[in-house]
Parts: sequence; structure tokens; C-alpha cells
Amino acid sequence: MKEYSVVPNENDNGWIVKLEDVSPIYSSITREEAIEEAKRVASVNTPSKIIIFTHNHEMDDEIKFNS
Repeated sequence: MKEYSVVPNENDNGWIVKLEDVSPIYSSITREEAIEEAKRVASVNTPSKIIIFTHNHEMDDEIKFNS
């Protein structure tokens, strides 16, 4: 199962979508835009899941996509 995460960007005030919490695949100014991109990518790469974090790096939500 592929795992995507939406995390705050430490270098600026934006947000990053990462694959397996390692490789950044998308960068956005808003959290909502990053979440939408993560949903789009995860939905075409099933089975997968998205873990969404807060500005404080705490887990906020988890969304699963099955085939």
C-alpha cells in the first residue's frame, strides 16, 4: 500500500505532499490544495492512504483508497 502524507513545509509557509514520507511530489501554498492533490494521486494509485498532519506535525486525519 502506498502512503502519502500532507505535511507543513519547514522552509516556507506552504504544504508538501510526500510519498512514503520521503519523496516530495507536490508543493502548495494552502493545506486544502495539498490535500486535494494527495487525494487525486492516491485515488489513481490504489491501494493507498493519505495521512494529513497539522502545523504542529500532529496527525489530523487518515484517508484510505482501496481498489
